[in-house]
Amino acid sequence: MTSPHHRRLTNDYAGMLDLAERSELISFHSLGNPPTKYTVKMSCLGLAQLKGVLMKSDEHEFDLVLGEKFPVLPPTVVWKTAIFHPNFKPPTVCMGDIWYPGLPLAELCLALCELVQYKSFNIYDPLDTQAALWLWEELSRDETIVPIDPRPAVVPAFEITASPRPEPGKE
Repeated sequence: MTSPHHRRLTNDYAGMLDLAERSELISFHSLGNPPTKYTVKMSCLGLAQLKGVLMKSDEHEFDLVLGEKFPVLPPTVVWKTAIFHPNFKPPTVCMGDIWYPGLPLAELCLALCELVQYKSFNIYDPLDTQAALWLWEELSRDETIVPIDPRPAVVPAFEITASPRPEPGKE
């Protein structure tokens, strides 16, 4: 008989495999069986500030570490690449209201991708105040560049087929 913790880890691994299969932007490597550590790579556009210069960046990497008390306690997120965003101060990420114990890891990764893309942000309680001030000014412009990357992290998985409508009276 497996424990609830083990079942959750197994289900999250299955969800992460599904996410990687359906996403062109998110991939990962895992450690453990079932995994308790993920190294996640995102190929979405975000911003980085290197030597005072703000630039677009499309390579992002972070670790998700699942402790013994996961999912009661959130995973530890360790951001490994440069990023310019109000809710990131590498290696720290502010997940704010994103995390709750029932949130699958794949959905957490989607939420983090949306943060990187500037589809989501919190400028009122930032980790990086300089990024929050920049974003505040950017949002007041008529021609804003936010979101930085409008692409969806996962293309919706549904198919629509149409058949011709029969002519009236010819059924």
